[in-house]
Amino acid sequence: MDYRELQQTNSTTVPANDTLPGLPRQADSESGCQQPPILPFIGRILEHRPRQSMRAERWLDVNEDRHLADHVFVDALAVKPVSSCLPVIPMTLCMEMMAEAAACLAPGYGLIGFENLRAVRWIQMTDTDRLRIELSASVTEIDQAQEFCRIAVTLRSEDQSNSACEASVLFASRYRLSVVPRFTGLTNATVHPLPAERFYQERYLFHGPSYHALTGSIVLGDQGAAGHLIVKSPAGFFRSTQSPQFLTDPALLDAVGQLIGIWAMERERYAFPIGVEKLEIAAEAAARELAEEGGVEPTETPTLFGFYANHANFPNDHIVFYRVGAWRPVPPRIGNEIAARGFFARDALPDGVTKGTLRRLAEVFDGATLNPNW
Repeated sequence: MDYRELQQTNSTTVPANDTLPGLPRQADSESGCQQPPILPFIGRILEHRPRQSMRAERWLDVNEDRHLADHVFVDALAVKPVSSCLPVIPMTLCMEMMAEAAACLAPGYGLIGFENLRAVRWIQMTDTDRLRIELSASVTEIDQAQEFCRIAVTLRSEDQSNSACEASVLFASRYRLSVVPRFTGLTNATVHPLPAERFYQERYLFHGPSYHALTGSIVLGDQGAAGHLIVKSPAGFFRSTQSPQFLTDPALLDAVGQLIGIWAMERERYAFPIGVEKLEIAAEAAARELAEEGGVEPTETPTLFGFYANHANFPNDHIVFYRVGAWRPVPPRIGNEIAARGFFARDALPDGVTKGTLRRLAEVFDGATLNPNW
């Protein structure tokens, strides 16, 4: 994807002074009313060192933050106020908050991923209409050549002495490649008797309308699930604006977790997300790994060939397999992970080629049936 397209939706240019994205815009010349902040979760800037660190606060308010009513544990909104129904901030909305904080330190760059995300405690509003949250961010890595930066962010509420959520947020000047996913099939797949809409209606999922992003049939297998997702407008999230500038899609990301939750419920388990080791644009990650480890840079968009479970070697691990049609050599990054590099004809493979590699070669060149396991 050309970064110019990314910049229109996912990047906020941060001025070099204290007029940061979270501060209200100037009053509208016609109405005289203040416009909402550019980034909806950046309220008042407490500290700011350009391209180094920042700290900001934001007051969650049940009147302004309408999304709170759509993520409550107590199903009593018809007879109780929102604050009495235990509204909780979902992890995916915490990711949005942290991305906005990081954006204040990455002018001109766009969000490309998260690493080492940990949600260690709830941010919840217990019998209160307002709650102060604080975001702290600091730049931990800048690669000028690759136009990339890594920013550490923490999030906590005023009633917490330690962070509730933390992550490294990744920003860069461009997405390198587009993604066209193709997944391997589910084993022992069955269609759940309830469509997604019934899960919401009958409160198997407690999410309100803002987070109703699952739709239609849900297919469950031994090691996964499949469903249809809706990209919803965030118009109902806030009272003050119908078009907030989100850097992520909290509802869409949450729906992925909802699908996992349905899979777990069918196994008489209940699951809540507490962390993500790594989340980034897959093809961008593939291009970086090829350059760093293989000394190869794609000159055309790689094709996503398959998505494989690698549970036999690493629990909960998956491998995304791309096929590169055209490339050019680049200097690889020196590291201890790769012992040697080489290119081989298929009829002259080196000793010790793994069975997984041989299966992939057969799938690519011989048309063998894709195996869901690596």
